[in-house]
Amino acid sequence: MTSLRFRNARRVAPSHFHSPRLHPDRARPKGDWDWIPDIGTWLALATKLALFYGGAWLFAYCFFVIGFFPSGVGATDSVLLIFLAAGLGITTLFVSAWGLYVVSPFMNAMSVSLRPGKDSRPAFPVYGWIAWITWLGLTLNIALLMQTTGTEEQDVWVLLGGLLTSFGFGAHAAKRHVDAKGDGSTAVAQGILGACALLLLMMFLFKAQWLLIFMILFQGIFAMLLLAFLREPRFARERRTAVPLMAALLLGAPLYLSLVLRDGRAVPLTFAAVFDRFGFYREATDLAVLNKSAQQLWQLNAQRGLPLQACRLDDGTLLVSRAQVLWHGVGDRSLLRIAGDNSSGSVSNGRFEVDSADLRLIDPLPEQCSQLATEVHFASRSAQPIDEQELQALTDDFERASRAAPSGWLLTEMKVRGHADPMPLGVSGNLDLGLARASAVAARLTQAFNLAPDLRRGTLRIALESSAARDPSGTTCPLKGDHPSLAECHARSRRVDTQLVFSPTAR
Repeated sequence: MTSLRFRNARRVAPSHFHSPRLHPDRARPKGDWDWIPDIGTWLALATKLALFYGGAWLFAYCFFVIGFFPSGVGATDSVLLIFLAAGLGITTLFVSAWGLYVVSPFMNAMSVSLRPGKDSRPAFPVYGWIAWITWLGLTLNIALLMQTTGTEEQDVWVLLGGLLTSFGFGAHAAKRHVDAKGDGSTAVAQGILGACALLLLMMFLFKAQWLLIFMILFQGIFAMLLLAFLREPRFARERRTAVPLMAALLLGAPLYLSLVLRDGRAVPLTFAAVFDRFGFYREATDLAVLNKSAQQLWQLNAQRGLPLQACRLDDGTLLVSRAQVLWHGVGDRSLLRIAGDNSSGSVSNGRFEVDSADLRLIDPLPEQCSQLATEVHFASRSAQPIDEQELQALTDDFERASRAAPSGWLLTEMKVRGHADPMPLGVSGNLDLGLARASAVAARLTQAFNLAPDLRRGTLRIALESSAARDPSGTTCPLKGDHPSLAECHARSRRVDTQLVFSPTAR
């Protein structure tokens, strides 16, 4: 019976060579490492943790983002968020499970095709060289990925470190063939590998780096599969294999936690690809802010001192360029982040809450409009500025807006609009006074920055406009009355505002 059993054992798939039931004389040794579960238990645990992690991550991010809202979260928003996170979580669970198990049939097929004899294994020179050439290609692709991405992105280094860690421990596990269940010799490393690859793919979705990441992923899996068939089977509880397997799991947990909890750009970068499809996150987009939200956004931005790349139209609409939309379309509130000079940092006072009904996501504008925050004020019936410091602040705003323009874009138009108070001044007195005030400010900017008529790419258009006593910002003063703030209102109306329009060099 014993010889028959061993004779039949040679005919089964090599993936069952470790079974103590088929090989009683090769049962697992007893010793100090008995408390360590076998590789199959680790595979089941890693799968469950990956599935739970995918759903919990989305839930945590949803409520983390909502926590930014100053006014809190209503009941309707909470219900919508729960359904949203549940739907995205289920999708993530399915993708994670598919990623962990999709290689199992391929590994079984490799097990049958690469074993030419019953008990023999392929010679090392043939398949070994193929494996090491694959590793070489993987290394070159990682170097190319770093060259195209840049070394200043700290989060990319974190993810690539996770990839290299999973490849290294996966290769070690494959060489030792620590495979107790038959088709999971690299299962522990694949859990970390799949998570890191998924995050990298989301960060560079539909970009040049996307193909490189795919090549790195499949090259690593293929090399590990080849190495798995080049070594004699060993047990997972041996000291030489248990330590790296446990270390791989211990290194995986901090990697996941660092992506969620660390204060940096990892969370917005990794979620950009997912939330951008639903309008929940946009890295840099153009917006049209309407009604009261436009006025509130403009006032809050002026109070907090952030340069707002925006222009106000005559109807009060605020066109905002290159703003981050962190949340939009769920409930009745939207969260914006206005990127200032330090757009890569986390600027807490750069977040604004607006009514979703007043927010429109629009296609990128062919021109970028920037309204300077400083307004120059004048005395009654005068075209001379009151305060020289306002002119200096205006020139500083002009220089700051020019630096914030996209690379390769040039200033093509400067709109200077003058305003007057509503006190009567003849038939066209207020209209002419507004033009005179606009001309004085335009002359000062032209002299300060040497704005030649032909600015490298054609004609720089300087448009002088006058609104007379018509104030589109909604602060029009009454003609008469003894309101206590009437004089202050009139003084605020006697002003000049400036808009800059930037366009790309090539139409």
